Amino acid sequence: MILGTGAAGFDFDEGVRYVCEEVREYESSVADTRAITYSQREYADLESIAEERR
Repeated sequence: MILGTGAAGFDFDEGVRYVCEEVREYESSVADTRAITYSQREYADLESIAEERR
């Protein structure tokens, strides 16, 4: 499964929230997820948002 945050005009934070929700609610077990960002700042923001969604 590949999910991205840059499509459909969503801002980064909103896109990350949608991606985290989809991964969490995916019916099959997701054994491995990888986060790829364009900067350390985006990665830190992604981690923070993902932690809120746990």
